[in-house]
Amino acid sequence: MDFGMNFGKQKGLTTNPATRPFWEFVGSGIDVKENWRLLMILHQGNKSIEFTIVNYQYPEQRPSKEGFDYDANWLMCEVKYSDAETNETYKDACLLTDELADMVEELSEILDGSEDGYISDFMEPYLKVAAARADEKIVIIFQFVYDTTDGIWRDRKITTLLSKEEATEIVQVLRELMRKYQVR
Repeated sequence: MDFGMNFGKQKGLTTNPATRPFWEFVGSGIDVKENWRLLMILHQGNKSIEFTIVNYQYPEQRPSKEGFDYDANWLMCEVKYSDAETNETYKDACLLTDELADMVEELSEILDGSEDGYISDFMEPYLKVAAARADEKIVIIFQFVYDTTDGIWRDRKITTLLSKEEATEIVQVLRELMRKYQVR
């Protein structure tokens, strides 16, 4: 079984996962800086999942002055899944800003050795992430469940074994997403 991960670039993708760069380019060359976005891409054999956050669910929503404002903090996630027969993209507001921050913190602790494992407990059950240290490697399981337009539920999951350096790159991408989509 081929385990691997990389960071991808949509425009001009190569078939070799090891040679794909870390940033995704969207748009024209005129406004390059405004149109770069972060992607986390995980591979398991011929399967891959690309994950990013495209916006807040309600970008115009301002936080309330009393307590945590859920409507202001839902993140619109985009998951692209592909295998030998399938190529699907799905968007859902299935992650809160504070859950993203917690996930980044927990994964960072696995990398620095102060924790051995992490299992997400997100409010929305459609997205699940688990990670564990295995000697000098990190195992990440990423699962996404969604309802198709036909009312059929799809369950997409990737289990991948990463080097510490590869896992560090994932945490860096998630940390950048966290910086872009802060708790409001």
